[in-house]
Amino acid sequence: MRKKYIFLAVLFIFTSIIQAQTRRIGVPFVRNYKPEVYHAADQNWSIVEDSTGMVFFANEGGVLAFNGSTWAIVGVAGNLSAFKSVAVDRKGVIYAGAYAELGMLKRDPLGRIYYASLTSKIPAAYRKFDYIWNIVPTEEGVYFQSTYVSFFLNPNGSIDPIPHPSQAQRVFWVNNQIYVAFVDRVRLWNGHGFDDIPMGQEMARLTPAFMLAMGKNRILVGTEANGLFIYDGDHLTKFTTSIDRELTTHKLYCGTHTIDENFALGTLHNGLYIINREGKLVQHLNTDNGLQNNNIITMKTDFIGNLWVTMDKGIDYVELNTAFSKIQTKRLNGFVYSVLRYNNRLYVATHHGLLWYDWNKLTGNEDITEFNVFPGISEINWTLNNIDGTLFLGHDRGAYIIRDNSAEMISSVKGAWTFRKLNSIPNTVVSGTYTCLVTYKNEGGRWRQHKVLKGLNESCRILEEDDDGNLWVTSGYYGVYKVRLSANADSILSLKLYDSTQGFPRSLFYGIFKLGDEIVFGTQYGAYRYNKSTDRMEPHPIYYKLFGNNHVRMIVEGPNNQLWYIVGSNTGIYKYMSDGSFNHITIPLQKISDDYVPGFENLHFIDDKNVILGTRHGLLIYNPIENRNYFRSFATIIERVTIPSAADSLLISNVTVQPGNIKEPSIVIRNKYNNLHFRFSALYYENPADIQYKYMLEGFDEDWSAWSTKNEKEYTNLPAGTYTFRVKAKNIYDYESREAVFRFTVLPPWYKTKLAFVFYLFVLGSLFVVFIRYKNNKFEQEKQKIEEENRRAMQLKIAEHTKEKLEEELKNKHKELAMVTMNVAKKNEKLIEIKERLLELENLPDRERRKVESLLRMLEDEINDESYWENFEQHFNALNDDFLNKLKKEHPDITHKDLKMCAFLRMNLSNKEIASLLNITLRGVEASRLRLRKKLNLPKDMPLNEYILRF
Repeated sequence: MRKKYIFLAVLFIFTSIIQAQTRRIGVPFVRNYKPEVYHAADQNWSIVEDSTGMVFFANEGGVLAFNGSTWAIVGVAGNLSAFKSVAVDRKGVIYAGAYAELGMLKRDPLGRIYYASLTSKIPAAYRKFDYIWNIVPTEEGVYFQSTYVSFFLNPNGSIDPIPHPSQAQRVFWVNNQIYVAFVDRVRLWNGHGFDDIPMGQEMARLTPAFMLAMGKNRILVGTEANGLFIYDGDHLTKFTTSIDRELTTHKLYCGTHTIDENFALGTLHNGLYIINREGKLVQHLNTDNGLQNNNIITMKTDFIGNLWVTMDKGIDYVELNTAFSKIQTKRLNGFVYSVLRYNNRLYVATHHGLLWYDWNKLTGNEDITEFNVFPGISEINWTLNNIDGTLFLGHDRGAYIIRDNSAEMISSVKGAWTFRKLNSIPNTVVSGTYTCLVTYKNEGGRWRQHKVLKGLNESCRILEEDDDGNLWVTSGYYGVYKVRLSANADSILSLKLYDSTQGFPRSLFYGIFKLGDEIVFGTQYGAYRYNKSTDRMEPHPIYYKLFGNNHVRMIVEGPNNQLWYIVGSNTGIYKYMSDGSFNHITIPLQKISDDYVPGFENLHFIDDKNVILGTRHGLLIYNPIENRNYFRSFATIIERVTIPSAADSLLISNVTVQPGNIKEPSIVIRNKYNNLHFRFSALYYENPADIQYKYMLEGFDEDWSAWSTKNEKEYTNLPAGTYTFRVKAKNIYDYESREAVFRFTVLPPWYKTKLAFVFYLFVLGSLFVVFIRYKNNKFEQEKQKIEEENRRAMQLKIAEHTKEKLEEELKNKHKELAMVTMNVAKKNEKLIEIKERLLELENLPDRERRKVESLLRMLEDEINDESYWENFEQHFNALNDDFLNKLKKEHPDITHKDLKMCAFLRMNLSNKEIASLLNITLRGVEASRLRLRKKLNLPKDMPLNEYILRF
């Protein structure tokens, strides 16, 4: 054990190279694809795999393709007939044949696969023919077989008809030669015609279904109802197998090689058989153990080494080349808590009873039918333990001893989780139950319940005894108890709980494993051990480093120095080698990482290679395969690139270009369609739902995405630029695929194109020219404006000067007018004064009196003379903006005398002066003023003079 620790610590881990060989215990995993899944007709007559790994089927409804996630009809014959054959040549060209139709698959510029007919190249006289049942690509061309005529496609593209000597039934490509099975004999195609071969008639009589190479000079011939034969070129001899009766009864229809050089044989009534080169049955699959249908039409081994199978209805994928097979029946199809081989039986403790199967039948040549239900033991069974040749069963109801066909209850304490023999106390077994510990004694060869121990009153699901006689017990939660029993196992002497206060990490799950002479504790955060000197738990110096800070769920020692473990979701094996190194085996075990029953992980070693594991779905059988290549390269395909916002949105499909072969972008996308949706798939068909992808859009993403099972990605609002979308896949064995890449360009919006920038430059240039012109014009305008302003200033100055001059002249005119008016007024005053004095003269003689009267009349006429008024009015209006006319127009009721009053008032003459001019008294002036106010309708608060001056 110490030596093992040393090498574990050094940990030179070598990956086990595992290769396919078919097991007999259990059946392979089979994945069923129903017509409702692949959305095509029920029957598929031929299968081919292209150079990338994509699979094509000759379906009744067209050529059906599968890329790991999507099924699609990619080719339809022009006459809509059913396809019966597909084949691929060394260049990767796929050919297909239907009724009166033959051709090939091609790709359009968008990568879409379509069927291209070649029938028009056949001479017109031969274009009416039956189905193309078989296609054989050769180095010289392609052979298409119909019933009454065959055709040969030459390298130059021409097609030669090959008339048949009789009705042809099948064609076989064996050891680089074409054998044609006619109804009368089997013949060999020589490139120009058909040659008879020895035993050809005998083979035709037996109706060959297939011919498979068994070496350079031997051919395995499968006949429809007479079994198998060996043909060596001269003789046809019976090949005896362990299933001769089945082969003759169920009618052979097809055959193929498996990757491990066995033979898969398809029948019309009972599924498929796999035999080895010695004729021994290796495997039989039918509807009882996984297939959808027993009528097998054709089979094809893929590049992984697994088997595609088509049948009367549906397609199956049989995983022959994996390290696991399964045992699953209607009864055994749920949680398995414990499995044990005992007395030539395999016992299985399940949630709904104890099941068993005869071990010899399980490992022999018989098909597994149904597990037997052990009588009287139903409901939940927790554990099976073989202790000194006695089979203990832990049950929900208590503890049982199992014998061949009977069960004896030895304890009714509910919920017996597990049993352990105590090395420190002879003839004693201890059991953990739902609520306590129970001890049992062997008395006279029979086991009996001894004591229900008090003191530990909780679930005791896991327990182990160390070399010091201490019993370590846990419910799986809260912590681990160290229990010391009395010498007779009838009481608990001491009890101590070890949890996070005693060195354990804070954990919800605890496990206890006995490895050699040491107890190891599993937690959510690594493996621990008990340190007796400190009485505390501490990280285990080997296993903690080995498994890290992860959940240690199970560690079990197996045969031949094997150490099995389940840590987190990972299962692995450390195998101690004779040279002191260790093999670390993990890759094949990754297939079952999620199948264990959580908290009840269990397995049973059959021998140093075969291990039975109890899972959530029944039993799995592990059998390491020699030389399987888990690192076989596979492709990821960009299935579709679409524009979600566009109606006809497909940009490209089926892209498998690798980084080294990338070309300049051939796809250019308008900016308004800058939302792209990518869908991708891995061309790997084992556990396709567990395939993970990571992707990156160079030019947009800074790094690769995280791994995810999601096989699509959408990018929105991509800026203008050139991008490269890269995607790769990782299978269940953590092996990465080849990358697929797609480069494309998103054009800038119209306003960011080169033409737009040229336009912008033109516009800017034009604007610059306009701006210069504008500035020049502005300068000229400013210049003209300044000149105009100067001119106007000069004119204004002149005008002001003229105005001043005019105002001066006007002022002078006003003065002159006022002087004239004043002179008139003074004249009238003198005349009135003279008149008044003349009137004072009295008692004049008549002659003088008559002279005075004549003089008074002359004075009166002079005073009232208005000849000056016309001249005055003209000058007054000219000097006062046509005042009198405007006033007359505004107030038509005013009189001529009123106008004079207004004129004199506007000249600011006094009442006395007005009285002189109007030859009236001062009271007359006042009265005239009052009459004038009324005629002008002046408010009381409006002075007459003010109104006259403002008007």
